[in-house]
Amino acid sequence: MRRILALALLLVPSWAWAEPFVLDLPPGTHNLSITVAADGTVSARPLRTVTVGGGPVNPNPPVDPDPMAEFIEEIRKATADALALGGSKTSGAALSAVYSLVGSGVADGSIAPGVAFTAVRAASDKVLAGQPDKDKWTVFRTRVSNSLNALKADGLLETKEQVSGILANIAKGIDKATGQSLDAKALGRATKGEAGAYDTDGKADGILDGIDLAKLIELIKLIIELLKIFGGGF
Repeated sequence: MRRILALALLLVPSWAWAEPFVLDLPPGTHNLSITVAADGTVSARPLRTVTVGGGPVNPNPPVDPDPMAEFIEEIRKATADALALGGSKTSGAALSAVYSLVGSGVADGSIAPGVAFTAVRAASDKVLAGQPDKDKWTVFRTRVSNSLNALKADGLLETKEQVSGILANIAKGIDKATGQSLDAKALGRATKGEAGAYDTDGKADGILDGIDLAKLIELIKLIIELLKIFGGGF
């Protein structure tokens, strides 16, 4: 009889003799993965934790989107659509310069926030007036205007910092679509014979990723002259 009992004990799984263990868990319902090692050591790992009165706890909660990042992306899409319709990158770069220069003027105090968007409209009209792709940018301008109206309704275009920041972000969105971020002020100061601006024939050094630098420089000079009416000191 003793030999039979000893044999039976040998057949009992080792985990049956493991020491008891304690799980230190917060209140709630827990799904666990329990592992028993060959030496009888027991470990437990939570698979999911259900909080009382709530759903599963997400270990990677979603991050709130950045409103300005979304705004810049909307401007990029609007610009890309205009380019797809036949708008030129040169006109896109010139429009970027409009927003950049007006935003810069607002930031330094030379252009009042209250006239900033009037200045943008006048400068944009000037830029596109003689361009063959003028009509390709009509929908773009409407979409930007609608976005600005929404921001204004939300009280996000009331201070100098808000206005200059939004204008700078519009320029960033356009630049993302054209593929170039150019220094409008520097180009506006370019003179014939200056390195990187004009060659001896009075033309720009060429085409930069689809942007005609000669035309862009002339357009920026027109923008700067126009913005002086609104107080811009460039």
